[in-house]
Amino acid sequence: MLGNAYRQEQEEAAFIDDMFLHGVRGIIVAASDIRQTHFVRAAERGMKIVSYDSPFAEPMATDTRLFDSVSMDNIAAGRLAAQHLLERGCRHIVFATEATLTVGRSHKIDGFLSALGHSLSERQRVIEGKATSAYGDTEMFELGLTLAPRVLALAPRPDGIVAINDALGIGLMVGLRAAGVQVPADISVIGIDNIALAGLAEPGLTSIGPPLAEMAQLMVERLIGRINNDSQPPRRVSLPADGHQPALGQSRRLIR
Repeated sequence: MLGNAYRQEQEEAAFIDDMFLHGVRGIIVAASDIRQTHFVRAAERGMKIVSYDSPFAEPMATDTRLFDSVSMDNIAAGRLAAQHLLERGCRHIVFATEATLTVGRSHKIDGFLSALGHSLSERQRVIEGKATSAYGDTEMFELGLTLAPRVLALAPRPDGIVAINDALGIGLMVGLRAAGVQVPADISVIGIDNIALAGLAEPGLTSIGPPLAEMAQLMVERLIGRINNDSQPPRRVSLPADGHQPALGQSRRLIR
């Protein structure tokens, strides 16, 4: 069964109740905060829960022992994205994101800032925009469009942008192109997702990708294992970005 509550707490709680009524014993959850009360209560009622790409902000917190967590190393992903631009000559790099920070988003920013902290680039900058929905998941392309003029208004003008995800990165590229800016000749852009649409953008978006196949297999194995063995303790697993290298689109400048 598949359900989408768009990160709305009431809808999430209602969906979990429906799962209990249907006899479901385990769920994989992609939520902004797995420690919400309805998830904790579901686990206490016996539901086995694996959290996708939502690492716990406080790994030692008592309630985190109720859940498994499988995520990409988001700190490393943010760092890799920044390093990739630095290696291609970018020196004025910004990070573009939706303003509502989840743990995963915060970790990506932390990695980005750590890379710039050891470079000769300008002072690190994070450009935020606010979506109308709670977390902006369905508005990232539009948010990228609106952030493009703000990026161009910065002094010195950035020559590299790390986008929180590919949809925002694609929106940025469209917004930059509408302003007469060439990507990547004038500004390089890299995302963190590696979604299929990244390759269809013009130019193709370079992106850091999570190891989705490995993550999916591990989440299913953890869920089945805990359903079959109630004494099996939950685990927190962080996997490296896929291949430690970005998917190479054409949105970043070539090394000359």
